[in-house]
Amino acid sequence: MPLQSQDSPLGAFLKAFHEEGIDFILIGAMAAIEQGAPLMTVDYDFWVWIHH
Repeated sequence: MPLQSQDSPLGAFLKAFHEEGIDFILIGAMAAIEQGAPLMTVDYDFWVWIHH
């Protein structure tokens, strides 16, 4: 799970995904920012998949 605080809106969103067992990855520039890249963006891109 990304490094966002669970108190932030994004952190709460990611925690809910995790608690529901929804597989996802954060992609794009925000994924790089979460890893410490000095970038700026205002959108979040997710890849979500569902197991049948």
